[in-house]
Amino acid sequence: MDTPMADDTDSHLQPPPRDDDHDSDEDDDHDMPHDYDGRDDEDDPFGGFGGPGGPPHGLSSTLRALSGMMSGMSSRLRDILSNLKQKDDPSIQLIALQELSEILLVSTEDNLSGHFSPDSFVKELVALMQPSDFGEENPEMMLLACRCLANLMEALPASTSNVVYGGAVPILCAKLLEIHFIDLAEQALSVSVWIFCAHLRVLMSLRP
Repeated sequence: MDTPMADDTDSHLQPPPRDDDHDSDEDDDHDMPHDYDGRDDEDDPFGGFGGPGGPPHGLSSTLRALSGMMSGMSSRLRDILSNLKQKDDPSIQLIALQELSEILLVSTEDNLSGHFSPDSFVKELVALMQPSDFGEENPEMMLLACRCLANLMEALPASTSNVVYGGAVPILCAKLLEIHFIDLAEQALSVSVWIFCAHLRVLMSLRP
């Protein structure tokens, strides 16, 4: 008795072997979270700034925040300048000097330009480096005022001219000629060297 031959039709109807690796990749793709209409967050360099795929008006919000921050900085600087003029209350002047020194220490030319008037501050700082109307000297206040000048010129190099024309040089020299407080003398020397180097660069650039 002949053995029946296998039906070729049945062999074609059998499903192909399962590709576990391919199916695993597809499952991973389905499980991967997609943000912003199916776009990967890593593929969108503008995601945080309102660009394609990013939240709407993100850049506008950032600009408004920066504008508000600079407006707050201007208001704070005005308050500090007003407090520096409080000759009747040295404690308020001292606190204002501390705040100004900290602000200038972390500031740059970019965030000070247009929001800071060097002449007004230099005038008060130079006055605070001198004895009071009664001949009293406050070493801590003088040191902080001198430090503010140093931080100002470092943050805003163009203000070096304001410091020079504001009368700071004779006061600095006086602190070096008669050394009563070593910390103040060292700070005065540092500021004097900064001024000398800044103006030396200008003079050297004018040489033929």
